[in-house]
Amino acid sequence: MDMNVEGLLEGVVAAAALSQQSLFDAVDGIPAPIYVTDKDGFVLHANPWCYDFAGRRAEAGKDRWSFAWRLYDMKGNFMPHESCPMAGAIRERRPYRGLTAKAK
Repeated sequence: MDMNVEGLLEGVVAAAALSQQSLFDAVDGIPAPIYVTDKDGFVLHANPWCYDFAGRRAEAGKDRWSFAWRLYDMKGNFMPHESCPMAGAIRERRPYRGLTAKAK
């Protein structure tokens, strides 16, 4: 992982320990699409870069697992939101590595 990204992520983790608003502010400062969910996968916050990536704004507390209109795997196959890497990571409480979903 790039050291700059590592440092940014460490700052996000530290902010999360302070307050939810500190976490959201830290996520907003990262120049990449990042969103935060609760333990059940409902989106709590999405940074500004998510809007261009997903093509819409997240609806906090309503969108679950992802807020892109549609997700696809890297081969172009449709991926239901409940089958996306984020959903699996949250349900299983473990990191998913090497999986990618594309938003459309």
